[in-house]
Amino acid sequence: MLEIKNVSVNRNSKEVLNIENFKFDFSKSYNIYGGTGEGKTTLLEVLAGVEKPASGDVLIDDLSLYDSGFMELSFLRKKLGVMFDLPGLISNQSLYENIKLAVNSKGMIFDRSLRDVISQEYFESFKLENSLDARPGSLSVDQKRVVSFVRAIIAGPSFLVFDSFCDFLSGSFEKEIILFLRSLKEKGVGGIFLTKKRDPVGMGFDHYIELKRGSLYEP
Repeated sequence: MLEIKNVSVNRNSKEVLNIENFKFDFSKSYNIYGGTGEGKTTLLEVLAGVEKPASGDVLIDDLSLYDSGFMELSFLRKKLGVMFDLPGLISNQSLYENIKLAVNSKGMIFDRSLRDVISQEYFESFKLENSLDARPGSLSVDQKRVVSFVRAIIAGPSFLVFDSFCDFLSGSFEKEIILFLRSLKEKGVGGIFLTKKRDPVGMGFDHYIELKRGSLYEP
């Protein structure tokens, strides 16, 4: 369970986010939609633990994201698979090394080599199976987003948080990403998907929530 409790964020003496109480079930999918400037990126940063709110807190399974020790905080962050608008890959490391970092951070162990898992279970679907040793600089923007996506889901999060979800479905990878998301949903992994308009790709989310002037409204 992810819970927002009385969160307020101010910038330049202006309140840009004000959410009293909202709960998200890890097994459900939520489409949070709102136009430019309504607070989507700020909300993502608060949920990801990047920006501490002026007041309030974010709870993950009843534990505080902003009032926890280092070890506790690290454990909580591992439960979320966060996809920012920009992929955030390490440029001087290979795609394999970028993904391996995420796997190691969670202490995950597979019954076969990690290279085989990445190649056969993920990269083949995106025709990237021969690119494990490539550097991010050699990829297109869409391919970088795919690698960022694989890095997040291979680490086994309990819940996903997508910024600019429609951008992740750009190019020729829309069907492949949706198939992965549906397979995760069948395993009980839901998420928050931030978009400008309500369900513009026809995903059929469990809940639709409008973000307007920094507050959440569920019809």
